[in-house]
Amino acid sequence: MSWDAWASSLVSSNSKVILNAAIVGQDGSLWGATEHNKWAITQTEIDKLCGQFKNPSSFQEGGITLSGVKYMCTKVDLDEGRSVHGRKAADGVILVKTGQCYVVAIYTQDARHASVAAEAFADKLIASGY
Repeated sequence: MSWDAWASSLVSSNSKVILNAAIVGQDGSLWGATEHNKWAITQTEIDKLCGQFKNPSSFQEGGITLSGVKYMCTKVDLDEGRSVHGRKAADGVILVKTGQCYVVAIYTQDARHASVAAEAFADKLIASGY
């Protein structure tokens, strides 16, 4: 399965909640992404995101920008967990760190369901060695 197909599977299996997804290597490479609803993550945004994971306080200081949309960081749980959460109105983003990559999930309305889905997806990647 291609990395784009992996990202698409996160959206398709949670289509009522997750609008778009990406898998970003910790080295700053884009492994795969959906391109629904004119959403496209840029290399500049990926570079910033990877830098933010190295300095987690920067999530709260600068927010999270993806596909030109800036989300306010609402939670950074990297000490005890592996996730970062952001919101913009009713929509939001969840970032989940695995051993080699970051799962990016853009959601609408239901943060709890989206968080569970993104974490479960990250678990699949970890089980596959990523």
